[in-house]
Formats: sequence, structure tokens, C-alpha cells
Amino acid sequence: MSSNLLVGNVPVDSTEDSIKKLFEQFGAVRAVTLPVTPNGRSKGFALVAMSTRKEAIVAQNELANCDFGGRVLTVTLREAVVPKRTAFEHFLDFFRR
Repeated sequence: MSSNLLVGNVPVDSTEDSIKKLFEQFGAVRAVTLPVTPNGRSKGFALVAMSTRKEAIVAQNELANCDFGGRVLTVTLREAVVPKRTAFEHFLDFFRR
């Protein structure tokens, strides 16, 4: 179960600390990743890892469509992606048994 959130429409002058403070209201924040441009400004989105899925859901419900730095945030729970196996991988497994 994933506890990672994708936060969109983040103001360009935001910092990892300001985003962490915003999300800490709803639980323990494990990590904040804020991709930046070469000149140091935010690219407009962030990834926030909460300590539990429950905290992530509460944060998503409370912060989706809220105003942060003059912008309305989008907050989406990121589901774990399970890679698909190729036919060749199934073939190898058959012969490994």
C-alpha cells in the first residue's frame, strides 16, 4: 500500500520545508522531493511520502483544492506500480522449476 502523494500546482517559490510543514499537520512526513529547474525554482510539483497510507489519505482529502501560496493544489495518492512480466520471463521461470 502506497503512502506517496503527488502534489501539483505548487508555487515556484516553494521549498521542501514549506511543503513539509503543510503536510505535517496530517501526520509524519518521511520525505519531500521538490524537483527544481537549473535556476533553482520549483517545477510546479512535489512528491510527499507520508509514514502511513491512512495519513496520506487524510492529507489528500484535506489539502486537495486548498490554497497554498496563491495557488490551488492538486493532491493525488500514487498507487504502487507493479511491473508487468514479459512472456520471456514466464518462459524462464518454467525452466527454473
